[in-house]
Amino acid sequence: MSKLDSKDVSDEVVAPSERSADSLEYEVPLVTELDWIKTNITNDILGKLKRYFIGIFPILSWIYRYNFTWALGGISLPGPPISL
Repeated sequence: MSKLDSKDVSDEVVAPSERSADSLEYEVPLVTELDWIKTNITNDILGKLKRYFIGIFPILSWIYRYNFTWALGGISLPGPPISL
């Protein structure tokens, strides 16, 4: 048996109370693919799609409130004007 095999791994572990204030330790959280997908893709997917389409077609943000009688007044039909 070599020295390396007989070395106790628990000797390397330092208790939190024994750590020096100078040692800066930061534990990086492990992010799996599933966590990333849940956070970035499936989180409010309908809201993201709505904002995307309104960004491409801004008319979608106001067309449902448009008064279509204004559109009929602005349409000119071909032919001579008819007066009554």
